[in-house]
Amino acid sequence: GGCCDCGDAEAWKVEGCCPLHRPTVEDVCTPVPSQFDGGADVEEAVKMALKGRTDGLETLVDSPSTALPPRLKAALGVVIGAAVKCLVKAVEGAGIGADPIQWKLKWADDACRIYNGASSLEEFYYQRVVSTVTGTATDEEYPSPPQTSTPQRILNRSEPQTLPPGYRLHLRLHNDDVHTFDEVIDALYESASSQRARSVNNVASRPSLVPLRDDAESMTHHVDADGQVVVKLYTNAPAAMSGYRRLKSRGLHCAVVGTAQFDLEQRAKVLATWLAEISAAHPAAAVLVVNALVQTDAGRHGPFGDVHVWEEARMIPSWVGLAYHKEQMSSSSGLDDIELCRKRFRAFPPHLASSYVSREEAEKLHRLGLELNPSMFVSLTATDPNFYSTIPYRLPSERYVKSPHTLWGTLPSVYSDNTSVEEKHPLLKRLVLPVGQD
Repeated sequence: GGCCDCGDAEAWKVEGCCPLHRPTVEDVCTPVPSQFDGGADVEEAVKMALKGRTDGLETLVDSPSTALPPRLKAALGVVIGAAVKCLVKAVEGAGIGADPIQWKLKWADDACRIYNGASSLEEFYYQRVVSTVTGTATDEEYPSPPQTSTPQRILNRSEPQTLPPGYRLHLRLHNDDVHTFDEVIDALYESASSQRARSVNNVASRPSLVPLRDDAESMTHHVDADGQVVVKLYTNAPAAMSGYRRLKSRGLHCAVVGTAQFDLEQRAKVLATWLAEISAAHPAAAVLVVNALVQTDAGRHGPFGDVHVWEEARMIPSWVGLAYHKEQMSSSSGLDDIELCRKRFRAFPPHLASSYVSREEAEKLHRLGLELNPSMFVSLTATDPNFYSTIPYRLPSERYVKSPHTLWGTLPSVYSDNTSVEEKHPLLKRLVLPVGQD
């Protein structure tokens, strides 16, 4: 009822394969000389991926027959990078679901974003702008933000641990090679005799995770075939934790994920199919997919061949070109829209790659500019110095979340290396130039 990996050099050592399936020397991937060499080959998969990347670069650059039009390559670099980023985030979120501490913080963060009506940091600022323009603010110049929820307040029970409408916690069971079908079925469905035995032993009775034995049998076959199955949906965290602990007490592998993570995984499945299809359709597209999967520097250190493959959204910072005083937002006495647009493109010329940064980089650039030369920075960008001051809470950076990329080592960000502050971005360099030079 199983399968044999004999002949698969990634699964078995070559000398362990039978004569019928043993691969030839030519079929075995030769390790790529790199910083990974030395000692036990614990990162063979990474080396093989890097070899595929090296071979692919030759296909992308040196083979005219596989060349793509420049604009198509540029567009593919953006779209493929975003698709792979979605896949990586889905995998990271699935891993978080198996750790109660992390998934509780994750669902609390999801709930807060829904309660607060702010899916990104920038939206907290725009909420303040709306309250100022509509006259609902309490402070004259920088009004206080509306009442906000934080994960800590929710988890500390200062607020009910109920979930927003439409948001659910999914208790998910994963397949393993240890438990039998009957053991899984008994964990999902407790028969009347089992419940009577619990009452005889003075143990409080509890309803089964699934109402019918037929449902438990169907789920067991489903998890064996597909690797996982959603056992139950919950509307509050304590109930989800109770179901999680019941399965864990039976030694089963399980996880809890929120609706946002579940939807992300559904999108990732569709995108994985699309990536496979375009990889099969054209070798150059396959090369870009491989590069997006193995790169860890978000394209900061130059293009792959002549194509930038970004793994995250990059844009001109949203804090550029803002009329940040109340009178400028509510009347025509301040800078008009045309002048604000000019300032935006003078600070970040749209034809330069350096003008497009991630959300994390935009926030750091804003902080560094205010530290380096506050008055000139505000004058150049027409930004609000308090743009990020109303953010009610922050979570650890995603780079610290358990993920496959943490095993490979992430290259340092351009904002966290030893380069001097003014050399980190062209805009920062302009802040230290003498007056009149640009």
